[in-house]
Amino acid sequence: MLAGQRTQAAIAEWAADLPDWARPRLGITRTPPACATIRRVLLLLDPDLLDAVLHAWLAARNDPAVPATFRAVALDGKTCRGARTRDGTQVHLFSMVEHTAGIPLGQVETTGTSEIACFRTLLDRLDLTGLVVTADALHTQTGHAHYLHRHHGHYLFIVKGNQPTTYRQLAALPWKQVPIQHTSTEKAHGRRETRTLQIVELRPGIAFPHAHQALRIVRHRTHHDRTSKEVLYAVTSLRFGQLTPTAIATLIWDSPR
Repeated sequence: MLAGQRTQAAIAEWAADLPDWARPRLGITRTPPACATIRRVLLLLDPDLLDAVLHAWLAARNDPAVPATFRAVALDGKTCRGARTRDGTQVHLFSMVEHTAGIPLGQVETTGTSEIACFRTLLDRLDLTGLVVTADALHTQTGHAHYLHRHHGHYLFIVKGNQPTTYRQLAALPWKQVPIQHTSTEKAHGRRETRTLQIVELRPGIAFPHAHQALRIVRHRTHHDRTSKEVLYAVTSLRFGQLTPTAIATLIWDSPR
């Protein structure tokens, strides 16, 4: 796969074309494996175990010389093009990626279940103490918030229509009286986007568990002569001062929505 071969037949052909000196380095001491052998071995593999081993290897290769100011992971789901299950449905994977270095830390297949059901399965692999978890609005679930709180982790969740009461409460906060704590601007391909972040401490009574701060994100986009505005709201279990507004903004910009 690393050499660009995308099918079992192509992998077998690549192995057969290996020079004699390269075969022992890949563990081939006799005849290179045929396509049927490769298929049989792949079917015998435990995908969850292989996934855990590979992601542990990737995490171990993270450069310790670049310390992170905080630990954070982003959770997101993707449908794999060209990959299908035995019943013909497309393969959908739910994965987590370390924010700072972009290193994948694990993934699970969601076939037959939903991403929501896989949330705990994926995060059970990590020590959640002090970890900040970001995810799209689908995972803004009270059960997820309780789970992270029990394991001494934190969340930063976008709030949309699946939490209507919380959304109305956030939108009703006196944002005109809250100063902008962070601003960033990006330009690319004729498009300009300016983003602002406001943060306010929450009083008891918000309809989402363990939330300590509310966030309002405003995006102004200009593409050629067209201008648009988007307003997003979010909640986090982080308390005031645990992360700077710049660090929080980085988490939001890099997280799925």
